[in-house]
Amino acid sequence: MSHSEELESMWNSWKDTLGSLKDLRIQRTYVTDLSRTVTKELQVFSDASEKAIAAVIYFHTTDSEGRCKLRFVLGKAKVAPISRHTIPRLELCTSVLAVEIAQFVLEHLDTHIDSVKYYTDSNVILSYVCNESRRFYTYVANRVQRIRKFRTQNQWNCVPTDRNPADLATRCLPAAELQDSAWLQGPKHLVMKKEQQCDENEHLLIDPDEDK
Repeated sequence: MSHSEELESMWNSWKDTLGSLKDLRIQRTYVTDLSRTVTKELQVFSDASEKAIAAVIYFHTTDSEGRCKLRFVLGKAKVAPISRHTIPRLELCTSVLAVEIAQFVLEHLDTHIDSVKYYTDSNVILSYVCNESRRFYTYVANRVQRIRKFRTQNQWNCVPTDRNPADLATRCLPAAELQDSAWLQGPKHLVMKKEQQCDENEHLLIDPDEDK
């Protein structure tokens, strides 16, 4: 099979899966009982690969009994630039995308948000955002400035790749699997009760200043 025939086969295979999208449903009721809601947060995940950059936001609520709910709000993915940026630079681009779409949601969501939390599986990004003293090259400095314009460094957290739903948008995911995917459903550990989340996250903490 020639290269062009292989590409045609891949295209047709992808096109045939699009029929599954007609059954796609996204729940848009974020909160059913505001009187029982104690905290309302936005949880923002971002990721990058050589093929794409992506960010996704979830509306996370906790009630008076510590029960959590998570709802998909907005996701965005872009094809990676063809100029062959390094992965750290692509991760920086996707972090900028994350804060930009979070700002968009904050401006249009008609309810008070207690906090916004950002997650990345890149230690390089945590180092960029948390380092106040180091001078960066112009490309990095401009993007770090855009990130800090909206967010503070203590809002950024490390998440393992296998718990990062934005990872799904940077690689191939069949349309038939989208409905039940973490991209729309969100990471399962965020719907645990608060005390369970703390236990789960203790071993995930990473010092952003340690050597990369």
